[in-house]
Amino acid sequence: MFPYSLCQNILAQFYGAKTELALKQPFYIALSSGYLEGITEAEFVNSVNNVTSAFSDSGALTMRLAKCLVGPRPDTYLFGVTFNSLSCLNENASAIAQNSKYQKLSKHFTGQNKTLLKFLG
Repeated sequence: MFPYSLCQNILAQFYGAKTELALKQPFYIALSSGYLEGITEAEFVNSVNNVTSAFSDSGALTMRLAKCLVGPRPDTYLFGVTFNSLSCLNENASAIAQNSKYQKLSKHFTGQNKTLLKFLG
């Protein structure tokens, strides 16, 4: 079974994206939320797993994928990527924008909302 987390009235199911544990402390997390269009959940999870190296190669520390189970839109997916600096986040965004696998994946992840959080301690 997958672990569950309850936060601000959203129950999310986390999927194990294939990433290595971070050796550095993450200070920022970039969150994207959206909906699937023209792709099954299994295909989406597989596509996310296929782009994990592109994220880690360009400065990301960890990444997680979750599906909201309750809340205003229970079919929402959350995609979080952690970084230890804003410069790493910017470098990652530039590199990912050039990645063909990520471009293909993002076409099926619609209605995206993006949030950047800073960890406090």
